[in-house]
Amino acid sequence: MVRLLRPLVRGRTYTRLLHMWVPVAAVSVWWWVEPGLPWVPLVVLVPVGLLPGARVAEVMQARLLLTPDEADPDFATRPATAWPDRWRTVLWLEFRTLLGGVVAWATVWLPIVAYALAARTVGHETEDLPQVSGPPDWVFGLLVPLPLVALYALVAAAARSSPPSLGGCWARRSPSVSRPSRSAPSSCSSAPGSRASCTTPSGTR
Repeated sequence: MVRLLRPLVRGRTYTRLLHMWVPVAAVSVWWWVEPGLPWVPLVVLVPVGLLPGARVAEVMQARLLLTPDEADPDFATRPATAWPDRWRTVLWLEFRTLLGGVVAWATVWLPIVAYALAARTVGHETEDLPQVSGPPDWVFGLLVPLPLVALYALVAAAARSSPPSLGGCWARRSPSVSRPSRSAPSSCSSAPGSRASCTTPSGTR
């Protein structure tokens, strides 16, 4: 039981959720101004992501929110000068915005759904979800844990899988943005009448 509740008391869990909320906070302003054109921010992100400094800004956020307790996380800090790197930044911005929208919607509405179901159990009407309002029905009380379990699963997933899905893996896999790796030393030995054999610390020949 303690292990299941551990992600809820970790600060890193909520900093990673905040990392997904940041782009939604900016996009929500446009949605409030022009709700009929929700796709415009995704189009604007294309020229923004092509700027060399866009990757630096994303890496700074990743260092601050994804790995706050690591002194030297493995993220690149150089601007994206090559066009493949710039397009990778564009794809990352689009992905982060879409994923952040889903996470923001879930973290806001899942507790509201749970409250509306609990209110229907006792016959209390709610303005947020009038579809659930009605006479008292104990069946709705059985459904209250479902949105809460879904919210917990979302928080636990953010605590465990955010670094590889939200920047760490992307920064490490890109040869032009990750730090150069040092070649492992190798040792060679040969015996009379046999072929020379070279091995590395990983055990490869």
